[in-house]
Amino acid sequence: MRRAGIDQDLIAGSFDAYIDEAVLIGEDVAANLGLRAGDQIGLTVPGDQSAGNLAAVRRVYTVAGIFSSKVAKIDQTYIYMPLTEAQTFLGRGGKWDMIEIRVRNPYRIESVMSRLKAAAGKDTKIEDWKYRDSVVWGALRFEATAMRAILFFVTVIAAMNIVTGIVMLVKNKTRDIAILRTIGAGKGSVTRIFFLAGVLVGAAGTFTGLVAGVAIVTFIYPLQRGLEWFFHFSFAMGDMAYLPASLHVGETLIVAFGAFIATSLCTLIPALSAARLEPVDALRYE
Repeated sequence: MRRAGIDQDLIAGSFDAYIDEAVLIGEDVAANLGLRAGDQIGLTVPGDQSAGNLAAVRRVYTVAGIFSSKVAKIDQTYIYMPLTEAQTFLGRGGKWDMIEIRVRNPYRIESVMSRLKAAAGKDTKIEDWKYRDSVVWGALRFEATAMRAILFFVTVIAAMNIVTGIVMLVKNKTRDIAILRTIGAGKGSVTRIFFLAGVLVGAAGTFTGLVAGVAIVTFIYPLQRGLEWFFHFSFAMGDMAYLPASLHVGETLIVAFGAFIATSLCTLIPALSAARLEPVDALRYE
């Protein structure tokens, strides 16, 4: 028995029971009909009008399992059954209307489209998910661009806060800077002191944000459920039962590294300002 592709999302029942006269149903279907794994479900489809058969076809199946794909459209409407059983039930006579192919990297689907078209023939209609869900794909690309811009400005604002903090630190440590310069500390030493202070603050903030961001992305679904329970509000949008999130290690590291470099460079400004402070001017009003 070949797997249906949804078996990894089973929340009740067993895929081993997914045989002839057994089906897999979504959790929303099960909730609406009050079904559990092992219960019976009756399915009815219209007869084949082209063959003059107007009588509806009805069969009873056993619920082998209940799945939760986290996509409302699937969980509310989809029912899976073995291919041969579906062909018999729908009167397809060993044929099928559509074949879905899953690839390892869906974002590079263009690399296999030409080979699929060549293998299927010119009379076959082939659509990729980007074309079929072009509106969603366009929204996702716009969202990615907007998020990069937002992250850039957030990083700049955070860096400005660090600059402000170091400037205040230099202001409060004017007397100490003068004493260091008087006993022989050079401008480079003073610069390194305040630069390292800013770097440590930036590193701590970057690390904290990185850990918090990874934790939120990893546990986005239970976190959403907890917030929905606490505020009695649903975050579901259209066909999406929850806010999807995917962790991209490369982009995460680039953002973290960029934030660290930005905060470190901004720290140089007040650090160099502290190094230019002359002992006489610093002690004049002490």
